[in-house]
Amino acid sequence: MVEAETITMDDQDLADFLRKTVSDKVILVVNKTDNETKRNSSEAYSLGFDKVVFTSAAHTQGMDELKNTALEFLKDKGILALKEKAVVSNEETVEEEEPVKLCVVGRPNVGKSSFLNLLADKTRSIVSPIPGTTLDVIEETIVFEDTTIILKDTAGVRRKTKVKEKLEYVSVKRTIQAIEQSDIVLLIVDAETGITDQDKKIAALITERYKGLIIGINKWDLIEKQVDKTEFLDRMRYLLRVASFVPIIEISVSKKYNIERFMKKALSVYRNFNKKVSTPDLVEHLRAQIKEKPLFNKEGNFKIFYAVQTGVKPPSFQIFVNHKELLNDSYMRFLQKSIREKFNFDGIPFKLEAKNRERKEK
Repeated sequence: MVEAETITMDDQDLADFLRKTVSDKVILVVNKTDNETKRNSSEAYSLGFDKVVFTSAAHTQGMDELKNTALEFLKDKGILALKEKAVVSNEETVEEEEPVKLCVVGRPNVGKSSFLNLLADKTRSIVSPIPGTTLDVIEETIVFEDTTIILKDTAGVRRKTKVKEKLEYVSVKRTIQAIEQSDIVLLIVDAETGITDQDKKIAALITERYKGLIIGINKWDLIEKQVDKTEFLDRMRYLLRVASFVPIIEISVSKKYNIERFMKKALSVYRNFNKKVSTPDLVEHLRAQIKEKPLFNKEGNFKIFYAVQTGVKPPSFQIFVNHKELLNDSYMRFLQKSIREKFNFDGIPFKLEAKNRERKEK
């Protein structure tokens, strides 16, 4: 057990010893973490253990998680025959899987509402007297491949110069709120129109909020015979450089073409949104990347001491290094791309933070 904000030299020395001898038998308990900020900034990650539990003994926070982690650990080691139930508030209960929160966005008239109607298998009266305008966020609960999905259909996002009327301003604001409340966003684009500046802005808005993203090129049946598919999709990726890591799938809502494939990919992106990478695998990979593309200055070579995943939804990573100042934006993008490709974070913008490792005296 260590304190979140005070990692001493003794802590580091003991951690070094445990990693070399019994690293697979250690649960690191980080106490005095009564808020999210302390958890994210904690230097305890630099100790390099895979199983980390945050607690606040003073506020009795994290105790159930610690108990669950310890029991699961004993079960994995074959020491304890644990029933397939989670321990919550000292009672054994079956925890229900959270529904997947998806949001459908795009410019007006690209087929968002028709897409949701198709999935929900019904027609809803959700448009205003003004043709092509959905004025509110409409929510449906569906089940796809045994997964419960909360699917939100939103108003079309227009350019700011056109957001003049109060009603439309409110609709755009609600769309942005729906994105922020979702796990994965489905961006629908018109195949005939192609990628517009507004599509780029919407994609940027989504990635800046670290939401999973998948793009559907709707009305594909109208242009399929007129274009080379590979060249067309490559062009789409080029125009959407802000989201170059995002899956793009051609669909046709009116013809029910590729809808199942589109939704399967959405669930795949959601799994990536929740994915966890073990500390040893992450450290090994990043050290290999540094060896392949080394950094150095007059004080010596750049080194990564530890790397750890600090969160999911979205995935977040911290790396502890000796010369943080050497990590420019280009090199950080290089490391992010390598993590995405190695561990398959397709469709996911994730956070990568670098910190200098400091050894503190007790």
